[in-house]
Amino acid sequence: RKLCAITAAKSYGTGLDGFAEKFPERFFDVGIAEEHAATFAAGLCAAEMKPVFAVYSTFLQRSYDNIIHDAALQSLPVVYCIDRAGLALSDGPTHHGIFDVSFLSGLGVRVLSPISYASLTSAILDTLDAQCPIAIRYPNAEESPELLSRLCYLADVKCGILADFNRQSPPERLIVTYSRLYERAFEVRDLLARDGESVGAIVLEELTDIPRIA
Repeated sequence: RKLCAITAAKSYGTGLDGFAEKFPERFFDVGIAEEHAATFAAGLCAAEMKPVFAVYSTFLQRSYDNIIHDAALQSLPVVYCIDRAGLALSDGPTHHGIFDVSFLSGLGVRVLSPISYASLTSAILDTLDAQCPIAIRYPNAEESPELLSRLCYLADVKCGILADFNRQSPPERLIVTYSRLYERAFEVRDLLARDGESVGAIVLEELTDIPRIA
């Protein structure tokens, strides 16, 4: 009953129409005002509600200052569900979400970039016990079961580190990447393998502390 959903004029695009219809008293469309949405979410969080701000990556940039002062500095566990993360298919350059990782990582925001529907679900469920702001970023594209079948987890975590190489016989080189970029990494890996190169791939799903993970 404490869960609230917030959007900035993108209820259909972020898939919140169903929530809005079922729980109208806990759904808020603030119009094209991402700055207000971020501060409003922090206020709800301070009042012990559980706000989720669903927003396109490219539009989250507008609320950078609000995220810093109203959520991050107070360690309020606001959840940002970041749609259109990475290159936004068919939406054009105005919608490419290519800055969110860099500007959120230094703010004390936990950044997750799940690559499958299962890990996306786990990431969202994990936010219920979050102790800091958390961002879950995902592209407007389907998962690739064929590519996912090549990956295995390096640790027993719901959203963490996946690898495409034989751990008993480690490769000479590793390509480290995240999000949809893992598809391109696999293409490069396979091309190099055909030339006899020993190359593996690691895909990160949590980007908050990349040096420690690496």
